[in-house]
Parts: sequence; structure tokens; C-alpha cells
Amino acid sequence: NIEKRGRFSQVTRFDIEVRTPMDNALIFLMANGSMFFSLEVQDGYLRALYDFGFSKGPVLLDDTMKKHRINDARFHEISIIYHSTKKMILVVDRRHVKSVDNEKMQIPFSDIYIRSEEH
Repeated sequence: NIEKRGRFSQVTRFDIEVRTPMDNALIFLMANGSMFFSLEVQDGYLRALYDFGFSKGPVLLDDTMKKHRINDARFHEISIIYHSTKKMILVVDRRHVKSVDNEKMQIPFSDIYIRSEEH
């Protein structure tokens, strides 16, 4: 059940609800050659790791303050906003977690496909 969800533009926003009891998990991965974006759970906290061809390599956007544990088997609303091809913002349950400024770069993906599995 893979479905095409949408195209990207200047301001890209991903909104996804996640429910997991897992300490470590991959939520989704987008890749285009060596460029990628991954959204993961690590030690119960959310993190995004991505590289859109940046000169300094991959960027880590994580919950360093350990504000929002998401592996409690409850639904959590996650938003990732890529604003003006430069700033990445991570929001969990409508609360700002962290922002990172990047070099100005377009998202190297034209589509996103999402697949989910229940175990």
C-alpha cells in the first residue's frame, strides 16, 4: 500500500502521526542518490538526519533537550517544516523542539511515498 502523497514547493511541511513503543525505529526515509532525509526514533526520542548536497555533509536535527519522548505507545503529531529552502523546524505535539539553519538548498525529491506496517 504505497501511495503518492504530494509534491514539494518552497515551504514544505510534513505532518505525520506516529504511535510506537519502540526505542529505536525508522519512521520514513527519502533518498535520491547520495541525498537523503530520514525521520527516526532513537532511544525513544525523535531525530531527523538529512543531506540535500550540503557542503558540510549531513545535518542532525534531534531532541537534544529530551523534551518529548515518543515511544510511549500513544499517538504523537510530528511536523517537519523546511522553510524557504534554508531552515528546518521540528515540532512534536504542536510544540517546537528544535530548528536548524542550513545552506540554501532545494529539497532533492520530487515526490514522497509512504508505507506503513502494523505488527
